[in-house]
Amino acid sequence: MSTKKTVKKAAAKKKPAAKKAAPAAGYKGHRAGTIKEKLHLIFDQNKKNPEKARELALKLKDVAVGTVTTSFSQFRQLDK
Repeated sequence: MSTKKTVKKAAAKKKPAAKKAAPAAGYKGHRAGTIKEKLHLIFDQNKKNPEKARELALKLKDVAVGTVTTSFSQFRQLDK
C-alpha cells in the first residue's frame, strides 16, 4: 500500500490583515476629497440660486450631468 504525505498549504500561514485607518470625515458625512462632498458644498453655498450651483458643479473635473442632477435631488430631499 502506498502512503500519502500531507502537504501544508501556504495559505494557512497567512498573517492577519492590518486594520485600515478610517477615512477622514468630510463635509456632512461624505469622505474628504470626494466628488459627492464637493457637490454638497456647492449645493449648500448656493441654495438661493440653484442654476448657479448647477453651473459651478458642472465645471468640476470628471462630473457628469446625471451625477449633478441626482446628487442635487438627493440633497434637496435631505433638506426637507
